[in-house]
Amino acid sequence: MRIMKIKIQNCIILLLLINISFGYASNSGIKARMTDMKLSGGAFVSGGYQVTAHNIAEPAQILHPVYTTIERMSFYVSFTLKSDSVSIRFGKGFCYIELAGNTMNVYKINGGLGGATLLETIELPFKLSTGEKYNITQQKIDGYKLKYSIVSADNQFEKLYDVDTGVGFAAVRAWGKAVFGVKNGTVLVHDAIIATGYDQQTVVSFWGDSFLDAANLVSNGGTFKDRYCDLVAQRLGYDKVPIMARTGHALDSAFVARFKVENSYFKSPFVFLGMGTNNMTVDGYKTYIRQCIKEAKNNGQIPILVTITPRIDVDYQTVTKIINDWVKSSGEKYVDICNAVTDEKGNWKPEYLTSDGVHPTVAGEHAMFRQIQLDIPELFYR
Repeated sequence: MRIMKIKIQNCIILLLLINISFGYASNSGIKARMTDMKLSGGAFVSGGYQVTAHNIAEPAQILHPVYTTIERMSFYVSFTLKSDSVSIRFGKGFCYIELAGNTMNVYKINGGLGGATLLETIELPFKLSTGEKYNITQQKIDGYKLKYSIVSADNQFEKLYDVDTGVGFAAVRAWGKAVFGVKNGTVLVHDAIIATGYDQQTVVSFWGDSFLDAANLVSNGGTFKDRYCDLVAQRLGYDKVPIMARTGHALDSAFVARFKVENSYFKSPFVFLGMGTNNMTVDGYKTYIRQCIKEAKNNGQIPILVTITPRIDVDYQTVTKIINDWVKSSGEKYVDICNAVTDEKGNWKPEYLTSDGVHPTVAGEHAMFRQIQLDIPELFYR
């Protein structure tokens, strides 16, 4: 019996060593827990982190400190209501819900991209009750769908938004910092988890601006599936191609800070830096793209740059062309995105440019995808 006991203990020790050696990243999509977040206005007690608030307009007692744009990222919080008349905010900076009683207010990105506006008010089939434990989730199923869910021992509610239908385009684009905030009442938070839905063996991670975020594409007859990054994902498998994009973003210090954190979540062999169209100066572009290149190489990754396309409000000869010449002579891998959609004089081909003078048409996105196949074929033969 003693020998058998020792063998069992050894097995347990071996299993523990296996778990320790692999860690979270190898056996789950968990990237952060409550202890990784910025906590304020509460206190640790038995069972978790307890928050009491009174009429707080912008609550953020549990805040993930990093702005993220990951397309397949979920935020989950487990909590128990400890008082009556509790009001809660949950989600991300530009896309969130507020809960009180049996009412759920859904907020979405507004037209100016400067915050969020009320999308709709939903009457829940149950009321949040004192003493009850709830699990609440904002789940980005993929680049096209976002689902809110509220679960207790006796009840469950789900609301799904689709990027290509109705108001879904603004509701699904969940940018910003994940937040759980208490506006009124007392709440005991047991845990808060951020997770991603990508394969552990990703191939290429995409960072970009509106070209990857489908800005102006949907209103011009396209869908999110016409983006050139999505066309790559369709070939390689969606689980293997993380996409992080936001309209209007340029290469700057804020982007580099976000890139370092989000890139650590995946560390794909290839890092596609589809940025620069929103940069108005050559020096600014070079400063921050070099930092991204260094970060990728320090992780043993291969950065992929892009030549940037002309835009009506940026001088081609003194900015765009100089950046593109630098990209081509940098010694880094690059995709000649500009060549894919312009003529020999550096002007957009009419069929590839929307009426705003900046963004590609559906045909333009597909031309850019073909250029990726030509310039970086190794992506597709791994």
